[in-house]
Amino acid sequence: MKGNAYLLSLILLLVPLAGCAGSDGEVNVDLTTEEIQELIDDNIDDFLNNTSITVNQENNNTTNTQTIVNHYNTTILQSSSLKSITGEKSGLGFFDDYPVGLALIVRGDRYAYGTGSLDQLNGANICVGIGTNAESDLVSRFNDMNIGFTSVPIADGSEGIQKFRDGECDALTITSLVLAEDKASQLNNDTTWTDRPTEGIWIVPLFEGNGEAPAYAENMLSLQINQSRDEEIVGIYSLFAQINLTFECRENSDNCTDFSFTYGIDWSESSMISVCSHNLTFLWEASYASGSSLYLPIDFPGIGFDCVHTLNLVASTMLQTPGYSHETHTVAWANWVYSLVWETYPIETQN
Repeated sequence: MKGNAYLLSLILLLVPLAGCAGSDGEVNVDLTTEEIQELIDDNIDDFLNNTSITVNQENNNTTNTQTIVNHYNTTILQSSSLKSITGEKSGLGFFDDYPVGLALIVRGDRYAYGTGSLDQLNGANICVGIGTNAESDLVSRFNDMNIGFTSVPIADGSEGIQKFRDGECDALTITSLVLAEDKASQLNNDTTWTDRPTEGIWIVPLFEGNGEAPAYAENMLSLQINQSRDEEIVGIYSLFAQINLTFECRENSDNCTDFSFTYGIDWSESSMISVCSHNLTFLWEASYASGSSLYLPIDFPGIGFDCVHTLNLVASTMLQTPGYSHETHTVAWANWVYSLVWETYPIETQN
């Protein structure tokens, strides 16, 4: 059979010369067109199944050479490949009695963190808008705890931050715990604030959370990439994941409407852990830039080892959604919908 394939190869090479004849060493092909076609039809499959073809692809001045081996109708591309997992599944969700309402950022050089409780601030000078709801909430809360404070008037948030930095007040009111956490982080890492307290900035909410009315929701999806020792994972080609949070009306609720919101990945809370053979473990935490553009690992760890890379993707939200009331709605996470595609290269292993 292979002899016929070689004959067919010769014929294919000589067909362009079929109309040429000469006595000076030139090749003469004494086959009719019908005979040549018959040879091709009888032997083309065997010819293709035992032939290697090299394909050069030119893209952006870079040559990518791939060797394609066709044997019994099986094609093997000796180059990078894409692998994927796609589907829908439930994640690990929970609801927390995260405090809602005012929070205070506190200078650690004026009041040490201690237990992080509001009662530590008895007698503190607090920057707050005079006559505002925030000041009223402060007065009510401090009275409930039998402690006091002194209001330091501010016109807006910018003036409050400046007076807080200058030391005119020991603490500053922020409209929510989430914003207070962000502001404290900024101030603690502000290199332009040359005389910032070495003790740092700490945070305390004005009100405690209410377990009967959750104010914070979070859900985590784990996706696994299996890596064998004979492949290198170049990186993630694409990643998509989203989940719905549903708000359903309780039975017999009046003036109530069912609705839901879709949430994507919170990159700042997401991470990847890699567990490999020989008791190797690697931990990677996501970083993100403006617009939540994710910087994925350029190189996956554990090249040359059998590894399981677990991506832990997080969605989270404060339950301060317009139209939501704990008295009229129940809240539940739906399933994640996800698609993960990654790129690999083969590695030739030697024992």
